[in-house]
Amino acid sequence: MKTLVLVTKLVNSLPQDFARLVLSSASEIVFIQNGVYNTAAKMEERGVLRSDDSMWRVLDVDIEARRVTSEFELVSYADIIDAVERNDKVITL
Repeated sequence: MKTLVLVTKLVNSLPQDFARLVLSSASEIVFIQNGVYNTAAKMEERGVLRSDDSMWRVLDVDIEARRVTSEFELVSYADIIDAVERNDKVITL
């Protein structure tokens, strides 16, 4: 079962075991809202490792609104809609 996770906050504000379980099993992660402040290093600190087949992305308008940069691929709202349709379930954190 493929899972899309929308991350709306800093991963260090989530319970560590819960975050590791949910995020490590996701086929796709999209960082939105304040979730755009997350980095791969912050994810690793919480025990969330990126698998070769998972996609980590960030919403372009939230990056622009916060005037930050991201190491993740930029996506639009249309791309998120496609991801919702492509996955079996969606979890928002």
